[in-house]
This record gives sequence, structure tokens and C-alpha cells, in this order.
Amino acid sequence: MDQIRTGALIRLLRQHVSSPHEMRRGHFLSFLAFHTGDTLAVKKLCPESDAEARLPFFAHGTLLWFCSRDGLFGRKI
Repeated sequence: MDQIRTGALIRLLRQHVSSPHEMRRGHFLSFLAFHTGDTLAVKKLCPESDAEARLPFFAHGTLLWFCSRDGLFGRKI
């Protein structure tokens, strides 16, 4: 887990996750995911759509997102 970078701007409001990340072909967020214990919830995102998703609410865990150009990022919640 130490190799996952942080730094991209992601907003988490209970179950709603969003980002101002650009979403054009060639540079977009491919997925948003939330991992806690034995559960992994994943939402696939498409280029040229909004960078937002609704994920199940968990009190703690790790929020992950993958940029098609820059790779995997994560943040502990």
C-alpha cells in the first residue's frame, strides 16, 4: 500500500465521490473504489462524462482512484 500516491483532488461527501479531474479521451479517471476489511466497491468511469460516483458508505477504509495517464492514487478515510 505504500506505493499508492496521494495528491489528486477528490471530494468525499458521505456516499458521493467527485473530482474536478479532466475527463477527456486519453486522460481521465478510469475508476473510483473504496476498500475496507473484506469489501471492495468499484465504480467504472467513462471519458467525456463527469468524474463522480456514489459508493456505499463506510466509516473508514481506503479510497482509490486510477488516472489513465498518472496511475493509481489512494487516500485513507
